Formats: sequence, C-alpha cells, structure tokens
Amino acid sequence: MGAPVLAQSAAARQGLPDRDQAYMRDVVTLSEIMGSAHALRVVCNGVDDQFWRSYMQQLLGLEAPAASSLRANMVNAFNRGYQSEQRRTRRCNSQAAETEAQYAERGRGISERLAAHYFPKRN
Repeated sequence: MGAPVLAQSAAARQGLPDRDQAYMRDVVTLSEIMGSAHALRVVCNGVDDQFWRSYMQQLLGLEAPAASSLRANMVNAFNRGYQSEQRRTRRCNSQAAETEAQYAERGRGISERLAAHYFPKRN
C-alpha cells in the first residue's frame, strides 16, 4: 500500500493524475508482455537484439524511476514473462514471429490505456 500512495503523491506534486490500482496492474502486465516478447526476439535474433528490453527500460524510467515496490513488480513481471516464454519457445519459426506480433498488439492496447490516463481525449 505504501508504494502506490507514494506514487500518487509524487504524481500529484507534479500535477499529474493519480494512478489507481487498475493503472498499476496495467503497467505490470505490460512489463510481463514485454518480457515475453523480448524472449522471442532473443530466440529469433540473438542476445544482441534489445528492442523490447530498451522499451522496458524506458517504461521503468517513466513509471518507476526510483527504487519502489512498483519498480520491483515491473522488473519481476518482465523477468517472469521472459522466462515463461523462453521455456515455451526454443526455436525461431513463423509461430514465434506471430506470437511476438500478438504480444505487441496486446501491449499496444495497454499502452493506449496508460497514455489515456495522462492525455484524456477532449470533446
């Protein structure tokens, strides 16, 4: 409970809207999706492909730049997604590419919800 309150207080001090539990859940889910997609990239392109990891680092910088329970949850979710997908997918094939595209699409939807939190549509 302490970390969300601190995150909300920091957001409020910066003039940003409070982040509720659904928002926090989305951030952690997005982190796990990026971990899964990263595993597929590594299988197909090798360890030098850091496409999804770099997006994760950017997300951490925006949502949890300092040590906090949210940051730990995000990192744990990324690693969990990576390890889970790594166990599932051992070889690069068309299914791996399709699965990565599905992760990307799912992540895009979550990203749009997160962005809407900060930039609501105006009528």
